[in-house]
Amino acid sequence: MTDLRDTIQREVLGVLHQPWDARVGVVVPSSDTVALNGGRVDLRAVMLYADLADSTVIAIANREAAARLFRAYLALCARLIVRRGGEIRSFDGDRVMAVFVGANASIAAVCAALEINWCFQTILVPLFQAQYPMFVTGGYRLAQAVGIDGGEVSVVRGGIRANNDLVWIGRAPNVAAKLSNLRHPPYATFVSEDLFLSLPPSLQFAPNTPALFWDSLLPGTIPVSNIRCTSWWIALG
Repeated sequence: MTDLRDTIQREVLGVLHQPWDARVGVVVPSSDTVALNGGRVDLRAVMLYADLADSTVIAIANREAAARLFRAYLALCARLIVRRGGEIRSFDGDRVMAVFVGANASIAAVCAALEINWCFQTILVPLFQAQYPMFVTGGYRLAQAVGIDGGEVSVVRGGIRANNDLVWIGRAPNVAAKLSNLRHPPYATFVSEDLFLSLPPSLQFAPNTPALFWDSLLPGTIPVSNIRCTSWWIALG
C-alpha cells in the first residue's frame, strides 16, 4: 500500500509541476491528438449534451426495456448530431456529449437539438409505447432534454496509460451538461442566453411572426445570466 501511495503522490506532484504543451485547436481533438503528459488543446467550441429523463427508474423497473431505449435514443442522437457536423466525444449511460466548431457551430447544434426533439416525440415515443405498456399505463414517462452552451474550452487527457480519455474544461461543457439535466416539460431544448443571442432570427422567432419560440428560465445554480428553453422542433423531411 505504501508503494501505491508513493506512486499516486508522484503522479499528483508531476501534474502540478509539469509545464503544459498547449496549442490552439481549430478542429475537434481526439484522444490520439492530445498528449497524455502535459498535452492541452484550447479552442472555441459549442458543447451539446443530450440526456434521457428518468433513466434510473426505468432501468430498475425493466432492464430489457431500458437497454433498448438507451440504444435507440443514443443512436437517434448520434445520427442527427453527425448529420449536422457535430463530433461525438462521449457516451455515458443514456447521455451523449458532442462538440461543434466553426462559424456556424451554434446554428448546427441548435438545429440538431430541435431535430432530436422531433424524432424523439414522433418516432421513438410512439414505437416504445406500442412495445412496452409501462410507458402508457405504468406511470413511466418518456422524455429527454438537450443542453447547449458555447465558449472557450480546454481539452486534456485524464487518467493513466491505457486507461484514459479526453476531459473537457470550461464553462461551456459544464453548463451544457447541467442544462441537459433540467426537467421542465414541455421544454426539451435548453441553451444559455449568450448562445441564444448568437442565433439568427430564423432560430429565434416562429415563421412569419414576431413571436419568439423560446421562453426564459431563472438560472438557479447554473452559472449563466439566463436560460432559454423551447419545446419547438424541426421535422425531418
